Amino acid sequence: MEQFDIYFGSSITQQVSVEERKNIYRILERNSKIRRILPDHINREDIHAWSARKIAEGTNFYERDLWDVASTDGMVADLNDISTGVGYEMAAQVLHFGRPVLALVKEGVKVTALACQNTEPRFTFKTYTNEEQLHRIINEWLVEVEKAKTQRGKFIVLEGADYCGKDTQLGMLAGYLFSKDDRTFPSLTREHFGVLRPKIREILKSSRDINQTSSELADLFIADRKDHLFHAILPDIGKGRIVLCSRYQLSTCAYQPAQLYFAILKDNRDEKLAEEKETIFLEELLKRQEVFPEPDLTIVLDIPAEERRKRALEKQKSTTPDKFEADLVLQERVNDNYLRLVEKLNIGNVVNVCGVGPKKAVFERIKGWVDRIVN
Repeated sequence: MEQFDIYFGSSITQQVSVEERKNIYRILERNSKIRRILPDHINREDIHAWSARKIAEGTNFYERDLWDVASTDGMVADLNDISTGVGYEMAAQVLHFGRPVLALVKEGVKVTALACQNTEPRFTFKTYTNEEQLHRIINEWLVEVEKAKTQRGKFIVLEGADYCGKDTQLGMLAGYLFSKDDRTFPSLTREHFGVLRPKIREILKSSRDINQTSSELADLFIADRKDHLFHAILPDIGKGRIVLCSRYQLSTCAYQPAQLYFAILKDNRDEKLAEEKETIFLEELLKRQEVFPEPDLTIVLDIPAEERRKRALEKQKSTTPDKFEADLVLQERVNDNYLRLVEKLNIGNVVNVCGVGPKKAVFERIKGWVDRIVN
């Protein structure tokens, strides 16, 4: 039997019935089809105390709740508030990601017309009078959760140091997937993505010493990734589309530690220290991004230094490279970091593919891995 991860949310105002919220939570806990409930604070402490602490801490919605929502299969929203129908705001975020929402309210409790008149296909509004009804409503809704999960799209990422050919291969892959099923054209995207893109481009173009900007760029790339996930990647996956992305988490973990390595080497001429700091920074960046959803498949394209130089010279005849592209020594360190990451992660959905040879030959290698995921 397949089990589901469910987000449980409601009001954290003084009007909400804490006991009713806990009652719904206990019913969800006992359901054999539910593996995990997020967030997990309901039974440990009073909801108002949790709310007050969260506000005092200044907890960022992006840093916890958003990624809890993104990692679950649906949401149960307790709307037992005497006037405002709260819980609805979080439910809107869940629907944004294409996840089903079940809104529950006890018979006789007033909620906003907005809550009970929602026409979003994946929004279900139900009233109940007793626990027996609650059990039945939740079980019926979990059938819809299972259906929505099977209709979700896939998230495929191409990674690699500059000049590895990932953007060319991404375009070929999009065409191939469309030819297999022209009902849904793959969503083609890349990082950097959003409002931070101009700032990132400015640093990459104008920085005198690119290796001194590793920490600043890491922060910018991770912030940009949150924006990218929220506005493009997760909604499209929820709608059943295949999302093809150039660069994601591993890119930051490969590039910015390499920057730090050369900065320390320049300042201290201590290779051992540079390697130690690079490894620590890489681990830190992996940890910072643990909350982000994992791609269904990450392909790292690898080409040797000689081939990289050849491609760089060809490209630089027609375009002006940014600071990363121009530094081929840095690129080799980046490539080594990618290979380290593939070995370190050692999971089946992160693979290394040789990028040397005719474009069609490289594509055949990539296609074999993608077919396993898509089919």
